[in-house]
Amino acid sequence: MQGNLQSLDAFEDEKFDVIGSDAVFEHITNFPAVVSEFIRLLRPGGFLYATFGPLWHCWQGDHYSGWDDLSNGYNHLIMDQSSYQQYLGPEKREDHPELEEGRMWSKYGLFSHLRAIDYVKTLSDGGLQPQFTAVVIETKGARCLRQFKYLREKLLAVHKELDLLIASMTVIYRKPVE
Repeated sequence: MQGNLQSLDAFEDEKFDVIGSDAVFEHITNFPAVVSEFIRLLRPGGFLYATFGPLWHCWQGDHYSGWDDLSNGYNHLIMDQSSYQQYLGPEKREDHPELEEGRMWSKYGLFSHLRAIDYVKTLSDGGLQPQFTAVVIETKGARCLRQFKYLREKLLAVHKELDLLIASMTVIYRKPVE
């Protein structure tokens, strides 16, 4: 189904035993509102399953930076807005069509910009109980931070190293039985 995840009014309260999501959370700009809606829709004892990424703060977190060079994988974090827009380019990339989605999502601000801990905290604060959480570490990000010391210093002045390395997550949360 497609719809506004913040307002799934077509469904009654406590309608679902399971809500699943694949590669969506990283594009939700009002995650707390979506979590509230999911909690409304889940039956007591129901499960929320989601896998998502890349997360914004990781190497190639914008689905675009780094396609051309290992050292450019954090461009979305270190460039000023004007330089970043120039890096994305004004036109569709015919030479790399797989990058087009990332370029467009970046141009139109369709990323949540949350860190891994923000997702976990929002889900827990909403009243859901964690059942399983896994993260994937981006090896290209680790290699970039090791190889390019000036980038490492610049990035770590603003970001936590773990946020720069966690590429994606899988979570399973349960709505408590009241």
